[in-house]
Amino acid sequence: MNWRFIIAVCGWGLGLAAPVARAAEPLAVARTNGSLAVSGFDKGAGLGLDFGLPAQAPEQCWSDDDGLPMLHQRWEKGGIRYHQTLMLTRLGEGCPSPSALGEAVLWVRVSGENLATDYTNATAKLAARLGGQPVPLTLAGGMVMAHRGGNPEPLAILDLPAGAAAATNGATLEFEGHMPPGTSGAMVLKLPLFRPLTPEQIERIKFLEYDDEWQRLKKAWARRDTNQPGWFPFRAETSAAK
Repeated sequence: MNWRFIIAVCGWGLGLAAPVARAAEPLAVARTNGSLAVSGFDKGAGLGLDFGLPAQAPEQCWSDDDGLPMLHQRWEKGGIRYHQTLMLTRLGEGCPSPSALGEAVLWVRVSGENLATDYTNATAKLAARLGGQPVPLTLAGGMVMAHRGGNPEPLAILDLPAGAAAATNGATLEFEGHMPPGTSGAMVLKLPLFRPLTPEQIERIKFLEYDDEWQRLKKAWARRDTNQPGWFPFRAETSAAK
């Protein structure tokens, strides 16, 4: 039985600012354990996201040969192959750039594939930090709530399929899928990098599909102006952060 999680992070009412990036600066830094440091949130204080991936350095880390704004990391642990892909798209036409982040959406796709010959548990989690401080998260009615200053605020929309287990453990949301041999499942995080968000934009982002947006990005990338300065929005750390 496959499991699939879809998370659309919206950040309503959190006072998040649109990101500011120079051409030489990455928009997001991927650490060796797959956690992310995303610039430009909470008046520049930054947003940290952790997905509970293996603590050791990834066995593979690569970007696409044609410079497409995608970054891949891959680990194997406990009979499960974990593969994290970062992708940057726009709601509108064209490719994202430092001067065109107004409709940018950061995608994080985490997949798990059971390489074992028996049923195996694949695990993931969602934890967030704003301005370096942990933000307690709860899940109610498919909505991920962030608790800051005692007031719960909507942070994410979470879609869990039948058969996937979810639990709240303090500040962390934890997920588990019991996977038959040879099967795989994916968790997709959709993070809009512009504020404020209208209800219409939120609904549109909720229903975006990863594969469709990947194909749309490839077409936009093929039509890009190659005379403009290049910019790659991601950087992968090669050693654990101190």
